Amino acid sequence: CSEIVSLLSPKVDFVRATRKLAIDQLPLVRDRLKPDVVFCLGWRTLIPMEVLRCAPYGGVAVHDSLLPRLRGFAPSNWGLILGHDQLGATLFQLTDSVDAGDIYFQEALVPEPTETYESIQSRIADISVRLFDQFLDSAKAGTLVARQQNHANATFTCARSPAD
Repeated sequence: CSEIVSLLSPKVDFVRATRKLAIDQLPLVRDRLKPDVVFCLGWRTLIPMEVLRCAPYGGVAVHDSLLPRLRGFAPSNWGLILGHDQLGATLFQLTDSVDAGDIYFQEALVPEPTETYESIQSRIADISVRLFDQFLDSAKAGTLVARQQNHANATFTCARSPAD
């Protein structure tokens, strides 16, 4: 039990803390931290649904593509490699499938011809903050609505290698 209490410090990442717990201990985490939503940014593995169910809004993540295009790894990189005319970010509901949840908000960006990858990532980071803010504002106002992805239009990416 003392290990659980030390994991429940306000400065501990909720998802990382839950990785060290057994499923039957999750109610202790939920009751102590009382998360409304589990926000996720830059996470590379599926979060167990048992963890996401600890919050009334579940898990919400930003993916740096305009879903359902470019699900998976390194979507901005692949978007540039594949010559997409638009990149962007999507705030979506986490599910038990990769990048397949309902979409709350999206924002596109058009890369400039001479723009660096670092500049594009910086712009996507700014978009991500705006999308999280939109989610919180909409949830607070009671106007939060998600729309289902068109899974027939999904494309998938893989991890990049030096040969890419």
